[in-house]
Amino acid sequence: MASPPNALLNIAVTHHRAGQLDDAERSYKLALASDPKNFQALNLLAVLSYQRGRHAAAIDLFNKAIKLNSRSPEFHFNIGAPLQVLGRYDEAAAHYAKALSLKSSYTEAAFELANVLARQRKLSEAEDRYRRVLASQPGHVQALSRLGTVLLLQGKAPQAVEAWQKAAALDPADVAVQMNLAELFKKEGKLHNALEHIRRAVSRQPLHPEALTNLADVLVMKGNAAEAAEGYRLTRALLTKNPTPAVKKALARYLRSNLLTVDVIDVRADLIVALKEPWGRPLEFMETATRYVLANPAVADAIARASRESIAVDLESLAKVAADPLLRAMLETSSLCEYGIERFLTATRSTLLHAILKESGALEGEPLRSFACALARQCFINNYVYATDEFEMAQARSLIERLREDFPKGVHPPAGFLIAAASYTPLCSIPDAECLPDKEWDQPVAELLEQQLRQPTEERRLRTTIPALTVIEDAVSLKVREQYEENPYPQWTGLSRLTTPEPAAIYLEKRFPSIDTTPFRREEGIDVLVAGCGTGLQPLETASLYTDARVLAVDLSLASLSYAKRQAEKFGVGGLAFAQADLMELPGSGRTFDIIECGGVLHHLRDTFAGWRGLLSMLKPGGLMMVGLYSQAARADIRAAREFIAQQGYQATPDDIRRCRQAILAMPTDEAVRKVVNTRDFFSLSECRDLLFHVQEHNHTIPEIAAFLAENGLEFLGFSVDDTIAHQYAMRFPDDVTRTNLDNWHQLEVDNPGTFINMYQFWVRKPAGAPSSV
Repeated sequence: MASPPNALLNIAVTHHRAGQLDDAERSYKLALASDPKNFQALNLLAVLSYQRGRHAAAIDLFNKAIKLNSRSPEFHFNIGAPLQVLGRYDEAAAHYAKALSLKSSYTEAAFELANVLARQRKLSEAEDRYRRVLASQPGHVQALSRLGTVLLLQGKAPQAVEAWQKAAALDPADVAVQMNLAELFKKEGKLHNALEHIRRAVSRQPLHPEALTNLADVLVMKGNAAEAAEGYRLTRALLTKNPTPAVKKALARYLRSNLLTVDVIDVRADLIVALKEPWGRPLEFMETATRYVLANPAVADAIARASRESIAVDLESLAKVAADPLLRAMLETSSLCEYGIERFLTATRSTLLHAILKESGALEGEPLRSFACALARQCFINNYVYATDEFEMAQARSLIERLREDFPKGVHPPAGFLIAAASYTPLCSIPDAECLPDKEWDQPVAELLEQQLRQPTEERRLRTTIPALTVIEDAVSLKVREQYEENPYPQWTGLSRLTTPEPAAIYLEKRFPSIDTTPFRREEGIDVLVAGCGTGLQPLETASLYTDARVLAVDLSLASLSYAKRQAEKFGVGGLAFAQADLMELPGSGRTFDIIECGGVLHHLRDTFAGWRGLLSMLKPGGLMMVGLYSQAARADIRAAREFIAQQGYQATPDDIRRCRQAILAMPTDEAVRKVVNTRDFFSLSECRDLLFHVQEHNHTIPEIAAFLAENGLEFLGFSVDDTIAHQYAMRFPDDVTRTNLDNWHQLEVDNPGTFINMYQFWVRKPAGAPSSV
């Protein structure tokens, strides 16, 4: 005999409460099969569907329950949750309002209605609704917290602080409220106040991600080395037992600063892990790592000896340098950006070549062998930027020729020959290198061969798999493509995975609190375009942020795209497609996107603003766009260097770039041209070419950007700047907590021309009512 519907429903509820969701779902469905009009079973099955992430199905079931019993305030309240997830805010608000009409004391419905209005950025209505909740329930901490956020978004910072302080007094353990206060005080430049609230949060939840990273941010912004060291030690104490991404991200913030002195223990060990794992872009840690390496007496002595041209590097003293694991990690992961170290490595490369030619087994022992392999990998990363003389190059060419003769014969060359040759030219560039027989090489050599043979071979294969979305016929585009085919930019080795992916709307709501994220709440996901993706670091980082994005990355250069696609496969980044395209032709494809990222590309087009308008035509209403443009004020030294290059007649060839670098390095340090040595790009051949020899570039100003935004009806959401610059702005303009006043930013740049040396990088929003084409 079949069980009665109510019995089946009771069984289902029992399973549901026990977390036995499969059994609960079966029982709910059996109850409904017996009684299709059982609205309670429909409601509870809908709740279960929502819990399992089946939001559309949940909405359908809730609607069926409401159709059968429209007088249930709980049913109207329950359907609001999946409607919010899918961004159907108007419907959610209507159901919460209905729940309140049926049950005026329904505080939860009133609170959720206020939340929906806040998410829609109907700020005055949301404020009114939060105040109604608080009128009936003054101790509602979450309502006070959300009220503070809504007040701040309306420019009512003092009232926001008052609301948050009330919430903190009611519940001192609420970390979110403490962080709200800390973030506001940080934006106002009140670092002491911010630190007070962050410390309260950390005392309550030592592993809270936002609290840990904010503690690091504020201590670094304060610029006190002793306080930064103490913060680092406190955070590092958590690492052994809790090696969470949050702890690593906080430690990375300290490691990227220049505040940790060389006497702070554990920094060396952490830098090695940060570079190799990595905890961010390896290049970001190189300044601190360089200081720690230079503090090694063996390295300092070797650099001093190398600076005296008459003294060559000897293998005995080199062995002491080679034993430094941090220096090896730096060599293997990113371009080194310090001329003293470059000069030493240049001399070392020559010494190792001479030693190998004299005795093929000269690099059989450790640590020299691992160090020599790391140096060869560094040369590949920096595109062989180090200078050579004719005698040295003649010796290198003779070795390379010997390998060229041996490879087709299937001969196993001595490992030392491969290592030395790889320090002067990519092994993949030697004819028939793919014929090198398989062999169980030791790890340092195997990793070198992976970098210089296996990976380039894979890139050649992938090159044939990348589709072309447009023709490339424009003369400027063809020149730019040629440059990046010869010098893909940049070479990068590691991808940080410390950020947990999340739905785009949730990420963007935190990143841009002032905007309505409804356009990004779609069950089918969002579309992102990375326009001018280079070798792929930007699109891989972007794709790693979201759980619901389809990312299309396009570039002119197939060499860059094949590098990018290989890295995407290596790191297992999904939701990402690559294609070749000219940005000037791409608007004709008819495709549209929710987010477009275009950093450091538009200023290389024939017409920056025509290209920008073209991309805007592909941005959906309410969509977001990230733009990166060169600053006229920040690049005065670079323009001086380009003028020097033109006067001297240097060409964009590897030999001329090397000669040009040496000429610049020989200048007095107070020369404007010599100041380009302070840029990271100077220390890689491909990046130096991009910096000083680019075939096409424009520089811009903040007033030009402001005029374009006004002309095209775009909302400026803010510059992406480091915390030091953000603090400078906050101290100068404390009333602009959103940091979106372009007149203020222009004044700051006038007074500090180097503010945007790393480009203007900023986000804009297209109005929700704007067309998708212009």
